[in-house]
Amino acid sequence: MAQFPETPSFTGFNTPSRIEADIADLDVKGAIPPELDGAFYRVQPDPQYPPRLGDDIAFNGDGMITMFRFHDGRVDFKQRWAHTDKWKLEREAGKGLFGAYRNPLTDDESVKGKIRGTANTNAFIYGGKLYALKEDSPALVMDPATLETEGYTWFNGAMTGQTFTAHPKIDPLTGDMIAFGYAAKGVLTLDMTYYVVSPEGELKQELWFELPYYCMMHDFAITPDYALFHVVPSTSNWERLEKGLPHFGFDTTLPVYLGVLPRRPDATAEDIRWFKRDNCFASHVMNAFQEGTKIHFDT
Repeated sequence: MAQFPETPSFTGFNTPSRIEADIADLDVKGAIPPELDGAFYRVQPDPQYPPRLGDDIAFNGDGMITMFRFHDGRVDFKQRWAHTDKWKLEREAGKGLFGAYRNPLTDDESVKGKIRGTANTNAFIYGGKLYALKEDSPALVMDPATLETEGYTWFNGAMTGQTFTAHPKIDPLTGDMIAFGYAAKGVLTLDMTYYVVSPEGELKQELWFELPYYCMMHDFAITPDYALFHVVPSTSNWERLEKGLPHFGFDTTLPVYLGVLPRRPDATAEDIRWFKRDNCFASHVMNAFQEGTKIHFDT
């Protein structure tokens, strides 16, 4: 019998729905313009089973994708779980097998080494595919019409990193998808990858480099000539995980870095310039642009 805890992560707005559904012609207050023809996608954490350790954070819930399809003055509703490896393994077992957020030390022995991603952070349409994204795992591909899961993509085997950001960018001039992955060789590693993907799904570039220290790099920015990576001290280490502490903690003693990578096909790790400043926090990026020899980065 499923019993979710009466805690903030599982009550109120975060109450699990656990519902996959199709509803045609939703009740509408007002009117929908008949010219409106398209879909709005939403993703949110919606845990399939109660947490293995008794409680958890909302960010660790299984990804649930919702599509609102607008057409002919009406709107239809479709909702499906993202069938990640985690979701499938737990569905087969009939219970939660993966433990605390980004702490593989708390997982059931049967899933050691499996991909822990939940695909619950962003629903992103690109090249005719729906990407369900979570930054600690590869990108999960779903059918944008049926919401059926196709599976994780390594872009025809060309991607060698283990992770893919939840906030890729589209270059408006080339149409390419620009992305990155941190902890690209596994949990807590300094390794990071920079990706350029074509609309046809070809991985045109994969560049590896190391960060000044391990951190939660949730977002980034691009300008016509550069990719910008901000390193802020939401960091972690194995000692934290062994003690059962939350994965990330803020270190007030560390500086902040901004990495500037030239967006050239022949760029290497040696081309990145790192700029250091005093301790602060930043997460999502609002904008970035070039002005002469200056780069403006709004976060």
